[in-house]
Amino acid sequence: MKIPAAPIVLAIFALVPVCARPQPVAQIDLCELQTSVPEGAHRTVRVEGIFLPGMEGQELVDPHCSSRSTFVDFVGMPSNRMLDRLWKITDKRLRKAHVHGDGVPVHVIFEGEFFGPPAADPKLPESIRRNYHPGWDSNSKTKLVVSKILSVKALPRGDPCAPKVEDEWPCWQKDVLPPAPAK
Repeated sequence: MKIPAAPIVLAIFALVPVCARPQPVAQIDLCELQTSVPEGAHRTVRVEGIFLPGMEGQELVDPHCSSRSTFVDFVGMPSNRMLDRLWKITDKRLRKAHVHGDGVPVHVIFEGEFFGPPAADPKLPESIRRNYHPGWDSNSKTKLVVSKILSVKALPRGDPCAPKVEDEWPCWQKDVLPPAPAK
């Protein structure tokens, strides 16, 4: 008995969209991520926060826990419309003055790989590993490697992280709002 090929081919192609659909990425609170992802671990996330662009590095903070920051890395991310928008908004004041420096904080939603603190080198003696807690840079114990920018918005004037004067980051390394209520 010969089986017609058309129904088999149709059945295979009918399954392709189901298999090829990417799984949705859950949006997770930045404050929670910074304390829950253990040393040496990472996970794919969608996260919202205040992006602080600087000459020495970029940081992501939340006004409820901005004493902690997450190092932001765009390595390997191709240039696109949202990345261009991000740099355009953050560099606006600097371009007018024809200078380089720290940019303007903006509200963002990023998707990417969130890394907990780097694990200490297992070759170090146990006594040093117990007391040695390296970070991704001098300020951040966590890191986000951005793969997708979902939203970029300028901060409104009344936002607690909006600079009151030029060259100010009110949300840098100090909490400006009380901790968010537990969900």
